[in-house]
Order: sequence, then structure tokens, then C-alpha cells
Amino acid sequence: MTGKKVAVAISGGVDSAVAAAILKKQGYNVLGITMHLFPSGPVSDIDRAHEVTSRLGIPHYIVDLHEAFTRRIIDNFVHQYQAGLTPNPCVMCNRDIKFGLLFEHTLALGAGWLATGHYARIDAGPHRAWLLRGVDPVKDQSYFLYTLKSRVLSRCLFPVGALTKKQVIELSDYFALPVEKNTESSDICFLSGANYRDFLKNRVRSIPGEIFDSEGRQVGTHSGLAGYTIGQRHGLNLSSPDRLYVTGIDPDRNSLSVGTEQELYRGRLTAGQVSWVGGRCPALEPGITARIRYRSADIPVSLKPEGKTVRVHFEKPARSVTPGQSIVFYRGDRVLGGGIIQAEPK
Repeated sequence: MTGKKVAVAISGGVDSAVAAAILKKQGYNVLGITMHLFPSGPVSDIDRAHEVTSRLGIPHYIVDLHEAFTRRIIDNFVHQYQAGLTPNPCVMCNRDIKFGLLFEHTLALGAGWLATGHYARIDAGPHRAWLLRGVDPVKDQSYFLYTLKSRVLSRCLFPVGALTKKQVIELSDYFALPVEKNTESSDICFLSGANYRDFLKNRVRSIPGEIFDSEGRQVGTHSGLAGYTIGQRHGLNLSSPDRLYVTGIDPDRNSLSVGTEQELYRGRLTAGQVSWVGGRCPALEPGITARIRYRSADIPVSLKPEGKTVRVHFEKPARSVTPGQSIVFYRGDRVLGGGIIQAEPK
């Protein structure tokens, strides 16, 4: 690959820095590209990214994407909570920003590939590129990348996907990279470590409403739907001999439903905004499993496409199926695709 130009999305963190160092050592013509996502900073991230590119001796470009990021990711995050959903902004950011707008800037700079520090792998076959889980099961980020089609994957590189986090840290020492080795990025970057409820407090109007049990009886009041998610137990302030959990959120009635832990389990769901890496629903393939959230275990499922949605049946009931979250489908290590969990009709 000597001389092949690749742009590496440099965040200033250890994973992207090591990704860039690996590619340079392999003989690629490497340049660094950093997204400016926040109108007033954090400048320190850009400064750290520049330190990395200076250490590696590669060009560094900064792309201002803060308006698109605010509109497509932050505003949508707030809107989804207002609608009684629990969104995953990292999935949308990968689709629209990193492997959307940033990918376009990469091509405009004359680079043939975009590389990132994601813990995932790519199987670039002769006819189609497939997304695979990262080797490190704790750090695997394939869940967040299911919207990437084969066409985009064929132009992407994930240099740390075949490594463990421990190996990445060791390589950062080997390359003498100016990065914090033990600092993990926050799950949602624009929260800057804050609680999402505090973030929403000044952005969503909190309207108190009623809480109902599974028999339809009012058992209390809530302080605003945005402060709750499916499976939540704390903060309900209910008097009951049983432990009660949020089992449903109804924005039309501005109400919550609560029930016992057993009532959190579902045997099926419907997913919309479905994206298949291979371009079609693999409903007839055997051995399909699914994750209904990033850290959840794989559950064997069967799929039935229904127009623009897919009906998912679990081999065993799944706990806390949450509308707005992504469900991602796998066959072994291969990512088949995924979609957004829809609220079931009342």
C-alpha cells in the first residue's frame, strides 16, 4: 500500500493516534483530519490532535462540521426525548457525520480511504465489504457502525479493530505518542461527562403527568417524560410492595406505565429505518443474533421483513426493549445490519 493516500480521523485520543501511526508504518501516505463539532470548543481536542499529527509528521486538516452536528445530532437527540424515545446519537453521528460529511471531505482531499480508531474490522471480499466485530469483546464498537453500507466500508480502514485495548496502549508507548492512555471518551461526546437529564433540563420543557400501573390505575405522577427510560426504577417515588419499573412511555398522553420486572420482558419488536450492510434483509439465513443495546448480550432471533420495517422475534424474551434504541443483527462476527426499535401501537 506504499503511497496510497488515507485520511485518519484524529480526535486526539489514543485509538485514532495509534491508527494513524500503524498506517504510516505500513507505508500509507497518511494525513490527519479532525472534526470541529462544537462552536466554542473544545479547542483542547483539536490541540491534542495537532500534537499527534506533529509527532507523526503528517499534514493536519480541520473540518468545521459544528452546524451540521448541532442540527442533525444534538437537536435530534433533544427531539427524540421530547417524543418519548431513548435515542442513540452515536449511531446517527457515524452515519451522518463521520462516515457521511467527513467521508466526503476525505475524498475531496484526494484520499482514497477514511480510517478511524473504531474497534471493528472489515472483511473486504472481492464482491462486497462486510463489517465485523472488533477482536476485543469489551471495546467492540461494531454496534454503532451498522448503518455503513458495503460501498462505504470498501473505502474505510479500522487499524485497531484487530487489537485489544491493552495492545493499543502498548503501541502508543512504542510510537511515543502524546496522548492520554487511560482516558476513555464519554459515551455521548456532547454531554462532556454530564448526566443526559441535566443536559436536557434547559432544552426540554418538563410537563408533569400521570403514572399508571399495568391495570390502568393511576399510581403517581412524573416530573416530565424526558427524565425516564424503559427499565428505569429510581426516581419514580412510588409506594408499592413490589419493585416497579418504567415499562412504557406515552407522549400523546404525557404518561408513564410501570410494572414489575417480569413485565419488562418482550418476545418481539418492530424495527424501522432498517439498514442492511449487504443491501437486503437476510431473513432466511440461519444463526442470526441481535443486540438491543450496546452492552447487551446477543439473543438468537428470527426476522420477517414487513415493507420498510422488520419484525423481530426473540428465541427467549428480552428485557427492557427500548423504543429509539438500535437493534443490531449479527451472524457470528459479521454485522448484517440493524434498525431503530419502534414503539408498539397501543
